[in-house]
Amino acid sequence: MLILLLVAFALPDRYSVFPEELAGAAKVALGTVVLLALILAGLPAARRYRRAIAVGLTGLASLVAAIYFVTIFGRIAAGGSTLKGGPLLEAAITVWIMLVLTFSLWYWLIDSGSDFMFPQNESDRFADWKPTYVDYLSLSFNTSTAFSPTDVLPASPRAKLLMMLQAIMSLATVALAAARAVNVLG
Repeated sequence: MLILLLVAFALPDRYSVFPEELAGAAKVALGTVVLLALILAGLPAARRYRRAIAVGLTGLASLVAAIYFVTIFGRIAAGGSTLKGGPLLEAAITVWIMLVLTFSLWYWLIDSGSDFMFPQNESDRFADWKPTYVDYLSLSFNTSTAFSPTDVLPASPRAKLLMMLQAIMSLATVALAAARAVNVLG
């Protein structure tokens, strides 16, 4: 979650949904909320609320990623010659990374043991194997890169829908933003 927050902070203020003067304050406010929630989740008294806190923070991260995604494509649609290729490409890469991290968190949170079919589940050699966050990060990265499942297959309707949404958003980010940036650079 902290890495996702740092990635969100890396996005130039001109791509924020807030006016540039308020973008820094908005990032500080977002960072404060995330850090307080993480501190709260670490308290022994809040142990039973950890999942709710994780879902809430992942929802917040999803909202931020979606807002940046929509903002960038709004700027592409309305931009004309005012968009510079380098900053636009930087913003597109940042949004792509945010999408990979956000979807990896959702995959990790929703998997009840039957939402995804990992190759290790099919082998007796890995009888006690359980997926970790890195497995879901790899799933998310592969989905964003290949725009389809690779070695891990979605087994439930919600997993299939999430992977479809991620593939569409990643394809749009790579195709539209990169094409526009290259067009502006060229």
